[in-house]
Amino acid sequence: MATYEDWYKADKKDPVKQILESLLKGGKYIRNPIGRGEKVAELTQFSDISFTKAFWSIFEQETIKRFLKFVSSSVDVCTTILVPSKDILIEGSNGLVQLKPPFSDEIGYSPIPVTLLSFKRRDGQQLNGAFSQRCVICPPSSGLIVHIHGGGFVSQSVKSHEMYLRHFARDLDVPIISIEYTHAPEGPFPRAFDECLFVYAWALNNLQLLGTTAEKIVFFGDSAGGNIVLSVALK
Repeated sequence: MATYEDWYKADKKDPVKQILESLLKGGKYIRNPIGRGEKVAELTQFSDISFTKAFWSIFEQETIKRFLKFVSSSVDVCTTILVPSKDILIEGSNGLVQLKPPFSDEIGYSPIPVTLLSFKRRDGQQLNGAFSQRCVICPPSSGLIVHIHGGGFVSQSVKSHEMYLRHFARDLDVPIISIEYTHAPEGPFPRAFDECLFVYAWALNNLQLLGTTAEKIVFFGDSAGGNIVLSVALK
């Protein structure tokens, strides 16, 4: 974080100069652990939201994303689905429940992007994104994983976490949906929670599209995503 501040404040109009200045100035923190600790403490307490977003979104940089995609596992399906802003009927403990799409004054109604990853292409899955030409259509899976990414509620995305999601899709051989919820402050609380709950309800009504019968559903998330996972589970 200490070294990143030098890169963040350097001249962004000249990428080469920006990198060189960061390397030259950042070296002092390698030699001085006390100075590094003091700088991290300062940044943690006094950084504005733009710096925090930029630091947490470091894996969003195009060069890093290309590298991570190159070294990550290959999957047959990696596609984006837009969950429409339409009312959903879902079976509740006392019968059918009507769930309205998330709304906030700042954004209004908006479709929610969801990334579907599957190591094998399964029956029902639609290919409107990246997929393998070698894939063979397999029967629906009996499981589904719902992933909610971290980032302090203000940054990161599905792409930031796609590398390990690809490994999970391969090792577990289960379709994964990862929710691209709206960040704060553009989408203030409880927008992110409402969107994730709405996507879960939508998924239950669209299991064939996801290539699963969803006999077993697992939620998981890190950091802020773990917070939302717990909230959705309690709801």
